[in-house]
Amino acid sequence: IAKKLEDAQWVLVASPHYLESKGSVNTAAELERHDAVLFSPQSKIRPWYLASGGKTIHVRPQGRFAINHLDSIKSAVVAGLGVAQLPLSLCERDLKQNTLVELLPETRLSVGSIWIVYPSANYLPTKVRAFVDFVSENYANAFDPDAIPNRVQA
Repeated sequence: IAKKLEDAQWVLVASPHYLESKGSVNTAAELERHDAVLFSPQSKIRPWYLASGGKTIHVRPQGRFAINHLDSIKSAVVAGLGVAQLPLSLCERDLKQNTLVELLPETRLSVGSIWIVYPSANYLPTKVRAFVDFVSENYANAFDPDAIPNRVQA
């Protein structure tokens, strides 16, 4: 069984410090000259697909490293290590606090969905059902540290 939690909107971001030291990003082509903090759940680095003016632009980001954990990518970008594609829900607070800056806001990135997948409900252990229910009810607030009581901070 699969349950959709959200349609994820992704944004391109960098820290103000990184942009001060490396220069601004005004076009998609300029992204290839910047350091990228890459998301790679597998060993293959994939291009970034951006939509602008009815065209899809493929950008091959250049990065010194790839990370398979989105929170770690966000931490690296906030620390000024490069630019990255991140889900808006993950970095919305940092954008509001100006610890991150959205790059090329007129450009839309490929949109994906976030799903929770679990075995058939007929044989679902109580603990798994409780977890699925908790995630389904609280996902919208998952990236707000003040929204979920007793949340352990990383």
